[in-house]
Amino acid sequence: MDKLVIPTPEFSLKLPISGETVKYRPFLVREEKLLLMLKEAKDNTMIIDNLKKIMQLCILDNTSVANISYADFEFLFLNMRVRSIGETIDLETECESCGKKTPCVIDLNQVTEEMEKSSVPDKTVMLTNEIGVIVKPLELRNASAISNLTEKDQLKIVAAFIDKIFTEKDVSSFTELSSDHQLAFIDSLSMKHISMIMERVSQFPRLKADIQYVCTHCQHNGNIQVEGLDNFFI
Repeated sequence: MDKLVIPTPEFSLKLPISGETVKYRPFLVREEKLLLMLKEAKDNTMIIDNLKKIMQLCILDNTSVANISYADFEFLFLNMRVRSIGETIDLETECESCGKKTPCVIDLNQVTEEMEKSSVPDKTVMLTNEIGVIVKPLELRNASAISNLTEKDQLKIVAAFIDKIFTEKDVSSFTELSSDHQLAFIDSLSMKHISMIMERVSQFPRLKADIQYVCTHCQHNGNIQVEGLDNFFI
């Protein structure tokens, strides 16, 4: 008897940030086992690095996971999960009324549809009448480092979202500036400038779910918002 292999379905997906189309397959059993192990992990850097490796195995074209934005990474992962494991996730949340644990369900199709409907904001932020920046979504290569920063590192966080600096006469890529020039620009920002930049960044599509639930203990009708890849594994 010849070796029998079940054909693996293939899918195409348009990423919400880059607009590029990715061809992929679902997770197989070997990858699902690795995801179950990652669900228990606490090191965010290790989780993202291993997710990149797992997802790259499932990509069937020349797309490099390492070069996409973090939001596109989340969107691609969620679609792979839907195609592989299922369209819902069962969770427990603390009832905001009685404080007891109660079950709730995330509809993953609804989450992906919301991301698809989201639009990329205008990336231009004018800081003064003469100086502005072009912002960018969080890049996957910076996600681990940013997740380990705290509020006291706010200037480093802001720097990760600046793509270009421009005036009427000149446009400069932020990453191509010397470290001294980057630091001088970041140090010249006021809290108002930081708020303007981060407000625009917050408008980029991101993975989140608004969940309605009815508490099984007190019948309270509640709502919670869930964000972060760790809530969307298995």
